[in-house]
Amino acid sequence: MLVRLRTIFLVFAAVASMLWAANEALFGTWKLNLAKSKIVGPVPKSRMMKIEPAGSGIKVTVDEIDAQGKPNSRAYTANFDGKDVGNPIAPDRDTISWKQIDARTWETTSKQDGKVTATSKRVLSPDGKVFTLTTTSRNAQGQPVVAVMVYEKQ
Repeated sequence: MLVRLRTIFLVFAAVASMLWAANEALFGTWKLNLAKSKIVGPVPKSRMMKIEPAGSGIKVTVDEIDAQGKPNSRAYTANFDGKDVGNPIAPDRDTISWKQIDARTWETTSKQDGKVTATSKRVLSPDGKVFTLTTTSRNAQGQPVVAVMVYEKQ
């Protein structure tokens, strides 16, 4: 019985270690490449996203110069457990939850007042130098809208 428990623990530890190593590839400072992105709504003049470890999860900080030239900085922390946390990044999304799908893919669900307003998928390139953030939401008429943002590691 002790051998079986030890084996289960070692397998669990190995899987957790591999997932955390995959998350490390997402850590760093990322610059939005406006030329390669398809943004819905006002296009910022520039945007930097910093993703760093925070406890057993991450801290996401976004610094941007908005379409009107006004500087803006927002941050939140989240775990990869699918549980909602506060999200000051977007005005129509008061919570966000993160889930890791595989070594290079993360999904988030954003909500406003408990209702899903957007889902996003972050896919990291094999070389770890680019991630593509694809967000699906709905416009005022209820039609689906897809934005694709390409971030490059700095």
